Amino acid sequence: MELSVKVDRLTKIYPIFNKKTDRLKETFSLSRKKYHEEFYALNEVSFNIIKGESFGIIGKNGSGKSTLLKILSGILTPTSGNVEVSGKVAALLELGAGFNPEMTGLENIFLNGTIMGYSREQMQDKVESILQFAGIGEFINQPVKNYSSGMFVRLAFAVSTSIEPEILIVDEALAVGDVFFRQKCYERLNRLKENGTTIILVSHALNEIEQYCDRTLLLNKGKMIMLDRSPDVVKKYYMMEQLEHNNSLEVLEHTSTVEKHSTGSIKETSFFNGEWNRRDDVFFNLEESVEHSNGVATFLRIGMFDEHGYAKTNFYVGDKVYFYYEIEMLKKIGVPILGTIIFNQQNIIVHGKDTSQTYVDVPNVVEAGTILEIVQCMEMNLCAGEYTFEVGFSCMNKEDYRCRGSVPQEMNNAKLHRINLRNNVGKFSLTNKKENVPTWLRNHGLCDLPNKFEVRF
Repeated sequence: MELSVKVDRLTKIYPIFNKKTDRLKETFSLSRKKYHEEFYALNEVSFNIIKGESFGIIGKNGSGKSTLLKILSGILTPTSGNVEVSGKVAALLELGAGFNPEMTGLENIFLNGTIMGYSREQMQDKVESILQFAGIGEFINQPVKNYSSGMFVRLAFAVSTSIEPEILIVDEALAVGDVFFRQKCYERLNRLKENGTTIILVSHALNEIEQYCDRTLLLNKGKMIMLDRSPDVVKKYYMMEQLEHNNSLEVLEHTSTVEKHSTGSIKETSFFNGEWNRRDDVFFNLEESVEHSNGVATFLRIGMFDEHGYAKTNFYVGDKVYFYYEIEMLKKIGVPILGTIIFNQQNIIVHGKDTSQTYVDVPNVVEAGTILEIVQCMEMNLCAGEYTFEVGFSCMNKEDYRCRGSVPQEMNNAKLHRINLRNNVGKFSLTNKKENVPTWLRNHGLCDLPNKFEVRF
């Protein structure tokens, strides 16, 4: 088993002086008297990382995560202990690390290439792909000190991953970009991992750590608490958080504090019966999405609404979300079929469903010139985070549609006439409702399935 990183009893101590003059007193003290206290940023930490592994590091602020990454990157030296790193390392640490703020983005590309041991000619061959991935346009010729945090991370990630390092270290960098960019990042991370790159990821987004990392290290106050499978380590982190809260506050009874969350089916209420806002400015800008069409139909408007008819893109976990679609028929079609697919930040499909998989009433034929309105309601029982969605529109002849439930899905797919697909239509976010018990976890994994427990005692 080949190792990329080997850490043995790693310790990093910082001297803490209560007064500015104490440093001078200690420096010139003839008796070697100490005027400082020792702060252990890391204390006897040991672990190995296997080549090609995706390795997570989690912990509260001040637990030693960033210090550890800086030592692995060669930026800091440990007070004691040994670190062996096998391979070329690229690191995305705090904003600004490795970039000269006075230089342009383009100049920094070559600067980082030089630091990594690449010639100017070698980096020149990578410039086009870096610029395409970063997507910052003409700002590449502006000093990076003028960049927003999102622009900076786009460029830094594009540069660090373009050189295809043997070890890639990412410290909270993906928390800055939007969800579309994070999906691009995870696609590239997956490609690097397939090619044997070891990926070390630090993030406070524990669901991302749980889903992406093979193993995870939990740090607390500079000490290693646990190293195991990511789901088990994340669970341990939540337990620690809960114990700390229990020690400082009186825990309320669950029967009176924790909300009851409905796991029943969506009620049969029509969205069209209520009052809701159809102003053009509440719909997604379709010019920003990618369309694949055969010219038979086109989407006019797409929007997201809550159960009260208000246009929104920020919801609570468990909320009902209404996707509204307005489609114009340019030619006559058979039975219309529409479906929505939801992607998480790792670009994984977490849910998808179309009208043919339900018992909704649909017309057998839709004439050219007809404007069809379709609303798809979902209960968002997914974990908190940001998501994107796409929509597909197709049709099927009446007889094939009527028999769709009695034939294999492969046959249904073959008889389906695909008309219009819209990728990256929009993004939305889900957050947990504030509960009286902090760090209370609704569920583990990607989604919250309906559950029922019975206890006998």
